[in-house]
Amino acid sequence: MKLFKIILLSFFLISVLNKVNGQSKEPSAEHKKLSSLVGRWTLQGMENRYLEICDMYQGGYFLVCNTEFKTKSGAVSKSVSIIGYSTEGKHITYYHYGSSGETQTLTGRTDEEGNFYFEGEELLQGKLTKTRVAMKKAGENYNFKEETSVDNGPWTTSTEIVYIRVRQ
Repeated sequence: MKLFKIILLSFFLISVLNKVNGQSKEPSAEHKKLSSLVGRWTLQGMENRYLEICDMYQGGYFLVCNTEFKTKSGAVSKSVSIIGYSTEGKHITYYHYGSSGETQTLTGRTDEEGNFYFEGEELLQGKLTKTRVAMKKAGENYNFKEETSVDNGPWTTSTEIVYIRVRQ
């Protein structure tokens, strides 16, 4: 019986090690493009109220960004975003979760200049809302523009800001 337990344990360990080894391959070049967003970020004009810290998750496959925003009234809003690359779907995935219960899911891509483009759609207050985002490099910073279309109406700019890299 003791020999059977040793053999069973050996098979279990070999199985676990094979799974770990199978997942430990090097992240793709597309995954590595996400590392350009690693660091501390703020928004132009809100440097004292907005801070986003983005770190590459262990393994190099996902970027995790934690954000804290202080409103003018002094309330604090927090959020987390998880950004990855789907090798099977050949696109970036963006998931956002906020402390007020908001969520957002977008898919995207990068170009040769290091710009990011995302799009998605969801039902908001019973209306189909489409979103598209462009994050265009401006030196070390990014010009961020979000546009929305409600019920297939015209695209309107909902947000236009500059992400600024914070020097430590």
